[in-house]
Amino acid sequence: MIARIIGITVLGMVVLPVSPSGVAAQALRLPSPTVTFAAGRHGRVTGYILNRDGDDLLIRDETTNAVSLVTVTSRTNISSPSGFLNLERTAQAPTTLIPGLLIAVDGTGGARGALVADRIRFSKNALQIARQISAGDVVIKARERQTAAIAAANRDSIERATERVRDSLDAMNARISKLDAYVLRVRGTVYFAENSAALTEEARDVLDDLMEKSRGLEGFLIEVAGFTDGSGSMAEDQALSARRAQSVIEYLTTAHGVPLRRIATPVGFGSTRAVAVNTTPEGRARNRRVDVRVVVNRAQHEPPDR
Repeated sequence: MIARIIGITVLGMVVLPVSPSGVAAQALRLPSPTVTFAAGRHGRVTGYILNRDGDDLLIRDETTNAVSLVTVTSRTNISSPSGFLNLERTAQAPTTLIPGLLIAVDGTGGARGALVADRIRFSKNALQIARQISAGDVVIKARERQTAAIAAANRDSIERATERVRDSLDAMNARISKLDAYVLRVRGTVYFAENSAALTEEARDVLDDLMEKSRGLEGFLIEVAGFTDGSGSMAEDQALSARRAQSVIEYLTTAHGVPLRRIATPVGFGSTRAVAVNTTPEGRARNRRVDVRVVVNRAQHEPPDR
């Protein structure tokens, strides 16, 4: 689905378009952790998320390139700065921890040499870039004279952002290359009101039915993808589609107790991949949606070849 990145620099703008579909992704190997944390000892990691597998995050240090395994639990405090001068903090959901996000982690060594996260912090700017990565298109605008100031203030220069794009797309390609290991068991689509990410009663009924049909499945994984009708700007549509996906995730985890490890990284695709035209009210209503797929491990649910 995502096969390559082409970088073009025009008048101070870096544009990184991504081939959206129709091209088989090349299988790519994710790096193994190079850092281990002693059990019970405090540790700290600052870097960007290469990949997420349920509760586990693979983090690359932004300065040393060392790779750490970080585990998120229900007790992990996740937040970003807010308020005047960014002196306050706003709690964030675990679903914001997506590939490409630059984070700072404080925690304690646990099993497998991983760092069990007590606290995770990230900036709004870093989250915006990571969400653009998830959508499949990244547009980073910066005047040449402003780049140094932005990089110093946010530790998020164009060069680092571009590197995160490449690593995150590599991770996504690695995930895509593994899709043949899963088979679809249950799927459903929920729809939203215009400019809204709130679940309707009908949407809750669809999700309730989907989880009832998934009862008894072992080794399942839930994929969630949000979309919009294209009525806003690219950035607005992407943010709204991500909020819609997050609303579905929050309902599944709170109303049905779905563990975080059973949910793939939710993705907001904005107005891409429309299923109907956006020139009619009916078409726009069909595009204001979140697609939910429950897949299971093929090896666990299909007999071996004879």
